[in-house]
Amino acid sequence: MIDLLSQLVPAKLKHFGSGEVGHSISTHIFSFVSNDKTNRFVLFFKMSSDQPFFMYTVSFLSAIGGFLFGYDTGIVSGAMVLIRKQLDLDDVWQELIVSITIGMAWIFSSIAGFFTDRYGRRPVILLASAIFTAGSVVMAFAMEKWSLLIGRAIVGVGIGLASMVVPMYIAEVAPDELRGSLVMINNCFVTGGQFIASVIAGILSYFDHDLAWR
Repeated sequence: MIDLLSQLVPAKLKHFGSGEVGHSISTHIFSFVSNDKTNRFVLFFKMSSDQPFFMYTVSFLSAIGGFLFGYDTGIVSGAMVLIRKQLDLDDVWQELIVSITIGMAWIFSSIAGFFTDRYGRRPVILLASAIFTAGSVVMAFAMEKWSLLIGRAIVGVGIGLASMVVPMYIAEVAPDELRGSLVMINNCFVTGGQFIASVIAGILSYFDHDLAWR
């Protein structure tokens, strides 16, 4: 009977999520209970005492991508007031610099599923973080409109990947009883990033306009 149950456990775990999640769950196998009259086999999953803390930590770190999503889409509204004067942008260029981030995010969010299926959730999240960093560096050192446009496009790629992968990853690693609250963390980080961006833009507007937007 024990051999039969041990063969059934992997099959029972397949519907719980991806390979990464299924592997983590499979570490909590089953319990064998016996008494004098009969033997009973109880299959259950045990959550360790530090499991909720681990889940919240993973969700918090993953949701930083959501924060960057909100920040990068929100900060441009305040920065553009200063950028337009310094780089002498006309209406067309201003619209391009603002909209190219959302356009690239739309394109890469539509193909993010292919990358996550092929390479896994965590590698794509790490890639999105690296892309965010690269785009921010390009924008910070942009001296003319073309380099600024390229930086905004790079950030849009990171936004597109993160907006699809982060909620998916959090939902897959979260247990049923915590899934709703953990996925909500990403949504809160998106709106929180937009709020922080507005506050920072307002504060920096009192500093040197040639450097504050960077």
